[in-house]
Amino acid sequence: MKLGRILLLASLLRAQTTVDPTIRVNVNLIQIDVTVFDKSGRHVPDLGVNDFEVFRDGKRQILKNVLWVPGQRPEIQTPASKAYDCAAD
Repeated sequence: MKLGRILLLASLLRAQTTVDPTIRVNVNLIQIDVTVFDKSGRHVPDLGVNDFEVFRDGKRQILKNVLWVPGQRPEIQTPASKAYDCAAD
């Protein structure tokens, strides 16, 4: 009887040590990549959070971080090649 209890206890302890914990995390992060050009078509670097406005369903969203990622400098765009002119809005 005592041996049975010891085996049961050992079995329970072994089962507890092999269970992986479940971690649940709720993250609300949306990444938006943008490239900003001035009126002459030159790249505008060093922009911050206050230089952007982002709206979702008509409601302005709070930006917490802006990160400049260096890379190959884009070519100067001519007005005919601009996909979207922010100054026109």
